[in-house]
Amino acid sequence: MEPKAVPLQQASPRWQSIDALRGIAALLVLTFHFTLLTRGYLPSDLSWNQLKPFLLQIGSSGTNLLLRLSGFFVASSMRKPDFTYTAFLCSRMIRLYFPYLFLLLLTQCFWNLFPGFSKPHPD
Repeated sequence: MEPKAVPLQQASPRWQSIDALRGIAALLVLTFHFTLLTRGYLPSDLSWNQLKPFLLQIGSSGTNLLLRLSGFFVASSMRKPDFTYTAFLCSRMIRLYFPYLFLLLLTQCFWNLFPGFSKPHPD
């Protein structure tokens, strides 16, 4: 008796244009945080002072875009016929909260090992 071939599970379809939007939104958020983190460290010449408000504005737009895309993906996953709230919440817990808690613990260990590394902001 020959073993039966098990069909490969179909991969979920990817929307490349939406993936590109996610990348752009992530770069906008990164720009926002870079602008806030470098406050007080970069020279305050005229060009940087004129560019900073623009970078803060487009950076906050990236957050809005990421949240809207997240809502789109959650809504589209809820439309699948095999959707269950339990499976959805478990997968979110594994994908989001466990890495978050791990990095939180790692950061606390880092601060305990190197207390002088963290310094007050110059502003």
